[in-house]
Amino acid sequence: MGTPTVGVRIRGRGADVFSVALGAGLGAVARYGVESAVGPGWGALWLVNVLGSALLGLLLSAVTATPTRAGDAAAGSEPRPSPGRLTPLLGTGFLGGFTTFSTAAVMALDGPSGVGFLAGMTLGCVLAAAGGWRLATRVRR
Repeated sequence: MGTPTVGVRIRGRGADVFSVALGAGLGAVARYGVESAVGPGWGALWLVNVLGSALLGLLLSAVTATPTRAGDAAAGSEPRPSPGRLTPLLGTGFLGGFTTFSTAAVMALDGPSGVGFLAGMTLGCVLAAAGGWRLATRVRR
């Protein structure tokens, strides 16, 4: 007779909620680590948001990829990761907890220099996300 096991199996939407919560907690700890190393302020805020945006571009490009050459799927190429498994944990969770646009919005209340920094950081984040997407696309080829 086998020993009964006790465990919880999370399925469906509950698994997504758990993945997001776990990822967000880890992302927030990583952001704290960056802020501790760099020091609080605009520099750390810029670093986590731009880095997080680049990583999100990489992730989304990887999980939404289709084979890049004719016949890749038929030739037995490695299957792409499922967006359903990675995106809640790493995208919404970890990178959502790592980046912090709400803090940037509050810091922008410092006046014109804060608003200018927020605009520049937002542009940097969009460019970083596009760069991450492009990099992942090139690596796949």
